[in-house]
Amino acid sequence: MNKFIEKSPNLFFIGFGLMGGSLCKSLRNRGYQGEIMVWDRNKQGVKQGIEEKVINYGTYSIKEGTKFADIVILATPLHFFRGIISQLTEVLDKEILLLDLGSVKGKVAKDIEIYGNDKINYIGLHPMTGSEKSGYNHANPYLYDNAYCFVCPSKDVTSLDLECTLSFVESFGAKPVIISPQEHDEIVGTISHLPHVLSSALVHVLIQNNPWQKAPYIGGGFRDTTRIAQSSPNMWVDIFLDNREDVLKGIDSFQNILENIKEDIQNNRTQKIYNFLEEARLWRSSLPKHRQGYYERGYIIFVSLPDKKGVLAEITTILKDIDIRELEIVHSRNREGALRLLFLTFEDQSKASSLLKNKGYQVEVL
Repeated sequence: MNKFIEKSPNLFFIGFGLMGGSLCKSLRNRGYQGEIMVWDRNKQGVKQGIEEKVINYGTYSIKEGTKFADIVILATPLHFFRGIISQLTEVLDKEILLLDLGSVKGKVAKDIEIYGNDKINYIGLHPMTGSEKSGYNHANPYLYDNAYCFVCPSKDVTSLDLECTLSFVESFGAKPVIISPQEHDEIVGTISHLPHVLSSALVHVLIQNNPWQKAPYIGGGFRDTTRIAQSSPNMWVDIFLDNREDVLKGIDSFQNILENIKEDIQNNRTQKIYNFLEEARLWRSSLPKHRQGYYERGYIIFVSLPDKKGVLAEITTILKDIDIRELEIVHSRNREGALRLLFLTFEDQSKASSLLKNKGYQVEVL
């Protein structure tokens, strides 16, 4: 049994939305028996969490929460962190292990040094998973399964606290990766923060060019590329500004690449254009499958739809004993008339694929 689950120490969550709620649900699913207290402005979410026996108590007092538990998890938007750190400094009468789930680490570590005190032992966490949705009502107990989780210890952290944190990360299904706050921000600036800028920018290209004329013809490529643009602006404003140095580096790099391919197209450089596309294709094809990404929340199959009545009802009947989390008809050039099905577990994906193939359906597993 996981050591953290075995000990099940009490926890205090400051923030109980999608990320905090999903983590609590995952802990309960994996056998955590300790008590959880949460602070959150959303009374309904706290009430629902208590009714579902995911958490035990809600509070409006950070001081009460720190007396209740020795481990405190910050799961609010980033712009609340500095104020919460200052409050913790004022009310703490014992040492705590402070963890957070934020997407930026360098600035938080600096704020701890400036506004914290020696009673706060800080280790930053960033699970590389999430959703464009928000709030406890969208909390998913499988959100963290097999996701990498960056673990960013402060310079004075003890080996005991680090060991506890690594066990905690494994207890909710993630895979810990120890890294410095600065290295973390550089990595996620490229693979997470910059893609969100580009996703939103692509939507703005459409907005500026007769969007309602083009919207009816949008296919899977545009939808897939811009899906993360649906995420909460409140969260992403914080991320862009708190990690501005690495985000700006990424934007500069992308602008240079665009200028180069623009020049190649203008000058009919066939071989350079081909090399540009082929190198990207090879790199993209080499990425590992079946791992939870920042927004890839499960396991997907595509089912080719034959032209006959009742086909959707037939497919859902075949899969009636499997939990289908999302169902979408895809209209794109490479998957015209395909049904996209998303499952939370690899086992459900495999079972669904097998059942449908046995019934004669053409299935593509991602």
